[in-house]
Amino acid sequence: MNFICPVCSSKCTFDQAARDDLMRELVHLAAFFGSSWELVNEYVDCHRADQWGSVTAKRRTRLLGDLKRLFTAASIEVDGRRYRAEKRSILVAMRAVCDAEKYGFRNHNYLKKVIVTGGAERVSAEGKTAKEETAIEKERRETRDERRETITAAEFKKRHRGESLAAGVGREM
Repeated sequence: MNFICPVCSSKCTFDQAARDDLMRELVHLAAFFGSSWELVNEYVDCHRADQWGSVTAKRRTRLLGDLKRLFTAASIEVDGRRYRAEKRSILVAMRAVCDAEKYGFRNHNYLKKVIVTGGAERVSAEGKTAKEETAIEKERRETRDERRETITAAEFKKRHRGESLAAGVGREM
């Protein structure tokens, strides 16, 4: 099936038009990665089927889109656990994968394992590390303790109309 360009009136096929859109998307992705484009492109080449093969433009675009989401999310999930993955640690892991000269990857799981073994911090479902959650819990306890008031047994009886503390156990006050 042929199409006619509305601007220059040249004829092109549907495949050529789709490939043009794909190339345009590849250029936008290359611009997103900026100075780290060479390393990212080398990493994507590790996904070729054999040592001297190539990665199709469609697959390359999909892999680059996955990497863009990985860079912007700044977290990865490995074996049901979330880890913080900053851009620098992702690039270091990519360099390690490229230096290993392996090929034939089907997904990014190997890269994720390299990131985790490189010292990525485990995060909770809210995206906080264990240190951050400990600090938040400590602060919460301190503020709760500041609000807590110490009273005597006589003061308790006055406030609760003469009831003893034992009578109030298990009951909402």
